[in-house]
Amino acid sequence: MSKEIINDPFPHTINKKIFSKKLWQEINKNWPDKKFFETYADGHNRTKKCSGRFGLYIMGYSANNFLKKIGTKRKFWKNFSNFKLKDNIKKKFFLFLPYFRKRFEEVYDKVKLQSFAVLVYTNKQIKVRVHTENPSVLMSGLIYKNNNLDTNSGTTFYKSIKEKKDSGVKFLNSSNFKIFKTIPFKNNYELCFIKTNNSFHGVEKTFIKNNQERCSINWHLRLTDKSIEQIYKIKKFKEFARSEGIHEKKILYQLNKMETEELNFKPATNYEREMIEKSFI
Repeated sequence: MSKEIINDPFPHTINKKIFSKKLWQEINKNWPDKKFFETYADGHNRTKKCSGRFGLYIMGYSANNFLKKIGTKRKFWKNFSNFKLKDNIKKKFFLFLPYFRKRFEEVYDKVKLQSFAVLVYTNKQIKVRVHTENPSVLMSGLIYKNNNLDTNSGTTFYKSIKEKKDSGVKFLNSSNFKIFKTIPFKNNYELCFIKTNNSFHGVEKTFIKNNQERCSINWHLRLTDKSIEQIYKIKKFKEFARSEGIHEKKILYQLNKMETEELNFKPATNYEREMIEKSFI
């Protein structure tokens, strides 16, 4: 087990100064204007004046469409995604690989992955309810960008008051959880964690003043829709990731294996190297 991985309350890493000082200055210099961001994560029935998070994809999904809109800054973010961010995601994949092997041990030949990343800024206030990421996700990374905001506004980890295992298909009632710790919201900090049956996290309510900014670079590694269909026999993503049903039993069975069975720490195979490489296509 790598010393970099912190296991309590679930496997995660915290890296300070994830990028060089020079690159971090370039990230700030090339951060796109807010007018290019669109509704994201907290709900899509909002306007730019509403509270909540707004995003701009720089990798995967509709990233090319977003990048076309930001003019001369497009080149920087495309290069950043294709090299620095990609290398970071690959490094974390290999670090947590023993967990992924165990989770999908019985369906490993059906695992196909997709990496995506989004720039995020928050307008007025943020409150993210307790959840464990949707079950398509293997791991997530959050790189914080703070402008005059209190550092206690980072991601909060929770522990369940009652013993609970969660599949990740819905947000949870915060009253059933207690705060374990909050990650400092500091510039150039990266929090990375894997999806588990108890990776309970969220963001406590934070108000953002006019002279403050709460921004981040969020990246995720997930199963492709085709892989979900092959493993769980469900075609529509929402029916898998946001609906309760019999597929939750299989999800929890796979997640529980990571916690209860011995992990395989052998070096990555060519198949696994190809697996992560294809996630960027």
